[in-house]
Amino acid sequence: MWLAEPFSKGQAWVDLLLMANHTETYFYKRGNKVIVERGEIGRSIIELAERWKWSRGKVKRFLNDLENEMQIIQQNNAVTTKITIVNYDAYQQAEKRKIGEPETVQQTDSKRYNRRNENDTTDGREMVQQKNAVTNGQSGDSKIKKQQAVQQTDSKRYNRRTADDTTDGQQTVQQTDTYKNVKNNKNEKNDKEKLNVRAFYQKEFEKAKQHQDWKIKNGYFRFVGRIWNMPEYENDIGRPAEHILKLPAQITFKQYCQLIAEATKRQVSVLDMLDVMINDAKYTKGKNSIYLTLRNWVKREPIKGTNLG
Repeated sequence: MWLAEPFSKGQAWVDLLLMANHTETYFYKRGNKVIVERGEIGRSIIELAERWKWSRGKVKRFLNDLENEMQIIQQNNAVTTKITIVNYDAYQQAEKRKIGEPETVQQTDSKRYNRRNENDTTDGREMVQQKNAVTNGQSGDSKIKKQQAVQQTDSKRYNRRTADDTTDGQQTVQQTDTYKNVKNNKNEKNDKEKLNVRAFYQKEFEKAKQHQDWKIKNGYFRFVGRIWNMPEYENDIGRPAEHILKLPAQITFKQYCQLIAEATKRQVSVLDMLDVMINDAKYTKGKNSIYLTLRNWVKREPIKGTNLG
């Protein structure tokens, strides 16, 4: 029933929330292992188009709208598209109340294990006592005291061994939780950095819209769009240029105008130079600024061309 007819945009958004992973998992596609984290969806544009009974173009526009509204983050590669639901936990309030369940289950299992072993130990001691009574007859006070001493020693050894096992188990759980927390914190940091960069360019776009020269402002839109691999300005690598987006200093509209003015004098193409930077991450190693890097390249070009040597 849910998949019988073409989806509305509201249904498509709900479907994304339903398809998002609750826990980390992975799958293989074309022989490649694809890891999907909590709050992520590993579906291609083609798969979503078939599922929602939409055209591929409509799916792309819908996902781009959600990304512009800071609802999702897209990660495109040659194998598939991964979609991250921003603030996924906010949509999963019920999950937060369940965080304590694994620890409660472990504690319950531990109590059952200890109680069962205590019963087994008690039964074993009673059988030994009965066997000794049959073999040796009634025991004297000295033999009873000796058996009690042995029982106390065995009990201490058992308790110490159980305590060591429990400690080892707790340490393993703590190490696993620590690894997951570090990984989640790293993913959250990357998502926040990407959102900050997107917010930066949205502000710069507003400044560009006020500029009178439409060629300059459209050039800036094309320049930034090429970095993000937007549908209208797709780059050669087919995905956002993460190595450029991670640079501490992104390029402002004012810096772009200065760069274009210098490039015009020397008759070189800033967009061609940007493509070189996008296609090979080695040009961003040790760099801090898009503007300063490209400005140095422009100054190295005395005549028309983009041979960076």
